[in-house]
Amino acid sequence: GVHLTALPEQTLKKFPSFDIGVVGEGEITFYELCNAVRTKSNFTNIPGLVYRSGRDIIQTSKRPRILDQNSLPLPAWDLLPRANKYFLQTLRGCPFNCVFCMNPNGRVARSRSVESVIEEMEILINKFHAKEFTFGDELFTVDMARSHALMDAMIEKSFGQKIKWNCQTHVRFVEYELLSKMKKAGCYRVDLGIETGDEEKLRTLGKGTTMSNIVKAADEARKA
Repeated sequence: GVHLTALPEQTLKKFPSFDIGVVGEGEITFYELCNAVRTKSNFTNIPGLVYRSGRDIIQTSKRPRILDQNSLPLPAWDLLPRANKYFLQTLRGCPFNCVFCMNPNGRVARSRSVESVIEEMEILINKFHAKEFTFGDELFTVDMARSHALMDAMIEKSFGQKIKWNCQTHVRFVEYELLSKMKKAGCYRVDLGIETGDEEKLRTLGKGTTMSNIVKAADEARKA
C-alpha cells in the first residue's frame, strides 16, 4: 500500500508485528514472494521487498512499474465473496505534480484497453450480478479519446440500464459531450479535485487548474 511504499523501513521499525512488505505495485512482487516462501528461497533477489533479517531491516532493489497493464490477468473475483458493489481500476498514474499527493503510481497514466475493462465489467454484471462500480483511477478520463471509446462500448452493452457507477477525475479532462455519455453509461457521480476557491492558492498546488476550469467543469457536469 501507499504508506509502506512511502516509508518502507520506517514502517517495519514502527510496527514490529510486520515481518515483510511489498513496496510499489504488488502483482509480480507478491507472486515471486509466494514462490520464494513455498520453496524456502532467499528474498534478496526479489525486487520491491522490505523485510526483517534478524535485527536488520533489508530493502531490495526497486521494482519497475508495470507499463503494460493488459499483461496483468483479470482479478480472480470468483475467489472472493459476492458483493453488490465492486472496485475497479482501469488505469494507474497521474501526470500532475500536486504538492499534497505522493502519487504512488507515477506520472505516466498507464491504461488498460477498452476491451479488457468491458470484459471485466461483463463478468461482474452477468456472472456475479454486480449493481454498482467505483472506479479507483486517479484520473478516470485523463485520456479523453480512450474515455469516449470506453463510454461508447459501455452504452453499446446497455450497461447504464444494468448498473450505476462513480469515478474521480480532473477538471481539465471533462467536457459536456463526454459527461453526457458517462451519464448514459450509468455514471451518477464524478468527484472533481477542486481543493480551493482561491486563485492564488491554486497556483501553488501543482494541479494545473484555474477557477475558470473548475466552474466550467462543474457547470457542464450539472448540465449532463
